[in-house]
Amino acid sequence: MQTLRVLEGKEAFIQTGESVPTPERNIVISGAAVSIAEGTRYEEYGTGFYVRPRLAGDSVVLDIIPSRRERRGDGSAAVREASTSVSGALGRWIEIATADGQTSHRSSGIASSRLSSTRRNDAIYVKVQRVD
Repeated sequence: MQTLRVLEGKEAFIQTGESVPTPERNIVISGAAVSIAEGTRYEEYGTGFYVRPRLAGDSVVLDIIPSRRERRGDGSAAVREASTSVSGALGRWIEIATADGQTSHRSSGIASSRLSSTRRNDAIYVKVQRVD
């Protein structure tokens, strides 16, 4: 569970993913002098979403803007975004996303065969409370 404080109309960003180290080299030429600086920068890749709450009486409207940053094969990044809104009662948990997943593994030997399956159901909930 994560707890965030966000003012009405402002956004919170929740993300999961990875930091990928990328080596970098900077060459600076100044007159006859050349200097080389090497280092590492970290690129952030993952999936997440922005949540922007808006109060409407005893209800809250959540503007949800998912964002996904992926690394392409050539090393560049692709960003995908979409948006939607959900509403619910103030002070109650509001389900904003679900993800069903299933993985299967089959193995076999000379005189045996085995199939295993794992099912996973993840959900994301947000609760908005009024802070006076």
